Amino acid sequence: MPADQVQILLVDDRTDLISLFGDYLSTQKGYAVERVPSSREGIELLSARSYALVISNDSGRDGARLEAVASSRDIPLVRLKNERKQRGSSKFTLQAGDIIVMEDSHQRMEFPLQGSSGLPSLFSDLARNLEQLTKGRRARQEFAEAFGHPYDVISSAPVPLCILSYPEIAWMNEEMAHILGYAPSSLVGRPFDSLLSREDDRRWFVEFGRQGKNSVGWGQRDLALKKREGASVLLRFKYRRTAGKDGGDKYICVCEDIRCQQSLLDMQRSLDQKIEEIESRYRTLLESMGAIVIRTDPDGTIKYCNPAAEMAFGFRTEDAKGKNVIGTLVPAGSRSGRDFMTMLSGCSGNADESSVIAVDHVLPGTRRACIAWKMVGVERDGMVSDVVCVGEDITDYTRPDREGIRTDPWRTRLLKGTDIRQDVFDDVFSICVEISREGWEGKRVGTSFLVGDAHAVMARSQQLIINSFEAMDRDARYVSNQENRNCIKNFAMLDGGFVIRGDGFIEASGRQFLPGDIPLDLPSGYGTRHRSVAAMTLVTRAVGIVVSETGGRLSVFRDGRSVKSLIF
Repeated sequence: MPADQVQILLVDDRTDLISLFGDYLSTQKGYAVERVPSSREGIELLSARSYALVISNDSGRDGARLEAVASSRDIPLVRLKNERKQRGSSKFTLQAGDIIVMEDSHQRMEFPLQGSSGLPSLFSDLARNLEQLTKGRRARQEFAEAFGHPYDVISSAPVPLCILSYPEIAWMNEEMAHILGYAPSSLVGRPFDSLLSREDDRRWFVEFGRQGKNSVGWGQRDLALKKREGASVLLRFKYRRTAGKDGGDKYICVCEDIRCQQSLLDMQRSLDQKIEEIESRYRTLLESMGAIVIRTDPDGTIKYCNPAAEMAFGFRTEDAKGKNVIGTLVPAGSRSGRDFMTMLSGCSGNADESSVIAVDHVLPGTRRACIAWKMVGVERDGMVSDVVCVGEDITDYTRPDREGIRTDPWRTRLLKGTDIRQDVFDDVFSICVEISREGWEGKRVGTSFLVGDAHAVMARSQQLIINSFEAMDRDARYVSNQENRNCIKNFAMLDGGFVIRGDGFIEASGRQFLPGDIPLDLPSGYGTRHRSVAAMTLVTRAVGIVVSETGGRLSVFRDGRSVKSLIF
């Protein structure tokens, strides 16, 4: 087959749809189609040759084996089906009114058939979508080759990212595609300016390569991008030029979702002074933040630092390369250093996605910052050869002491559908952080909190010891009261958990939670306290927070699942 053509393996089930579409592709200049009558023969060819994609509708055992072989070689397998047919029609016959479905592991698309006269248009649409799939595969391969194979880490990172080969999109990660309502592969090869909603943004993009950059080579602009359904989303677009493998210029682009900030600014123009004060309170939390990436070997020896890491820690990759993270990023002999190395040495390619370690760093200029690190091992030949550490500054810079932890990147999604106010959750979370860090008189302390849906929580729990807050004046029984914060930290060493109402009222301490026998799918290592709190969040609309007595882990639960796990 010619190397410049898209090479397709087609399992021909002899239906009109598959046969005619195979005939159509064979007549197109950019495609080379090889047909086989069964999945079994397809497996033999796939094991011996390389294809850009596979088309098969076989749902039997051989079809499953074919899909597994294709997946192991990172070859997309596409199913093309006539899903809705007129009553009495044969599956082998195409008729007007049929719905043709194209789907792969990431997306599903429907194409109505208008009649036999509409077949050329239908097949043209199907071919365009196949071309997008092959572009997506090539983009993943080029990305892995260019960046040392941490593709899964970067692709699933919670930061919207894309790479432009001006003026087209060369690659886009899952987070950014999700914001825009697309599958990542469907945007590869598309002109980036087709996503721009505003005319001034399109004019700006014409001169994109000549835009001003700051001192570290990054440019920035707030762009309105069109989502798939037509609405616009405001993103802060940061970009930097880099050399591609082909010698041409590419741009690494990092986006920040600033819709919340824009909403606050709009409300500031129309609402009273109180809304303006709320907007001012949270504005700092929406400041830009770059992801820190450091690659090490399993023993912690630094191999690579990205520019954001160099800026944060004040060293160059050349100076840090070959040094250990202990003594470079975290102090030798410290508890955070021991925890950091424990998590680093336990990394694998399928690490718990919610688990991160929060480390207090002293940055240049004696500035303190708390950075949350997620670590994923890069496996080669069945062994972890590198560990990619992705860090995010989660320091709450609105607090004078800078001891707080930001929750805004994930808090809104967590609290959706609950009766919990955001400030109440922040108060409870900060108390848990202090308990995790400080313990009681220098000793680790374990405790638990259920926040929100207090009536249902109280109905499924009982008093284990005396409720220390019951005799207090009701107007003073709020978690925002500084005296109550200190009381909670002292009572945390006692048996039982805390129940906090969504408005911050402290219902009770010393409660034993009784969710019943609820099946849970939790990672290993969680004890009875964690499981009872997780189960309570499944039978109520509460959010659970557990501070572990062993290890200082702080876990957040919603709907029976661990959604955030921090180790202090």
